[in-house]
Amino acid sequence: MSALDTSPSSACYGQRALTFRTQKLTKHHALITKTCYIPSTTNAAFTVNVSAKPPFKLDCEVLIFRVFVDGKWVREPLLCEGDFDGGEWEDFVAGPLVENPQGGDFMYRQMRFGEIETTDERMRNSVIEEQKNKMSEVGEIIVEVYRGATAAQRAREETPDYGVDFSGKVHEKSLVMEAKSHGTTFGTANHDVNYRMRDIEQIDGDDYPRAVFVFKYRSKEALKQLHIVRSTPTPSPEPELPDASDLAAKITSLSPGRKRKLAEFLNMTNGGDGEAAIKKETAVKKEHMIKKERLENVATPPRKKSKKVISKVFIDLTETDDEDSVVVFD
Repeated sequence: MSALDTSPSSACYGQRALTFRTQKLTKHHALITKTCYIPSTTNAAFTVNVSAKPPFKLDCEVLIFRVFVDGKWVREPLLCEGDFDGGEWEDFVAGPLVENPQGGDFMYRQMRFGEIETTDERMRNSVIEEQKNKMSEVGEIIVEVYRGATAAQRAREETPDYGVDFSGKVHEKSLVMEAKSHGTTFGTANHDVNYRMRDIEQIDGDDYPRAVFVFKYRSKEALKQLHIVRSTPTPSPEPELPDASDLAAKITSLSPGRKRKLAEFLNMTNGGDGEAAIKKETAVKKEHMIKKERLENVATPPRKKSKKVISKVFIDLTETDDEDSVVVFD
């Protein structure tokens, strides 16, 4: 048995999570409430950890952590003044307590995430509305923190029966806009817990908690639908490069005429004699410029302007002709 199990706690059966009806209470609730989403996995066990650490300062005899799961009260760990001497305190809630049939210490039922099964079958509107009311608190873990004063220890009481509100299939309309994927199930009672009950007086009353923590649990897919978690973009496939061996085989299978044409084409595109041709053309241009300068002042008869010829060259690489096939259109 863990040392955390012996921490003093209290039981206040039958209580419900807070509802705020006035504007003043609603404003107070908004200031002290922190809400976050957490991922849930089907059939995974979970616990609710409560703690107090620096720079928090305890300004009352006892601090009450009231834990609700799916709208049901589960437990109330207590941080007593005498347990906070070192400035740090921690406790956990693994599930609701139940009576040990053999007597002695309490036992608890381990909490797990259970998948919600949905259906789109026809149902009466009254049935869908009833399911919507039952499912309104499913998918939430709420921890309310109150200041209190310790009273005397009291006798044990009978523990309530814990069921689930999402057993069986529920209509999709009852979950509209919520993207709820899981609820909480309670396992078979096991693990003895040394649990003491105390009567606690709340200093500020039920309407004014010190803090409220709301944890909304959803599957990873549901969190993506709610845009809480970013969807991982699917990487675009890289273009496939041609296999060098296949390319070599295709070149080898060409006829001698096509191989010669291909070699000439590659020679033209890769430079080949291109550099020499450029040098030759440059030299001709320079020589022409010199001659032009020498004959600039010499009168010459007008020459007939030659007509410019534009040619197009087509190289045939089709398989129907194995011979050289160069066609020039003037």
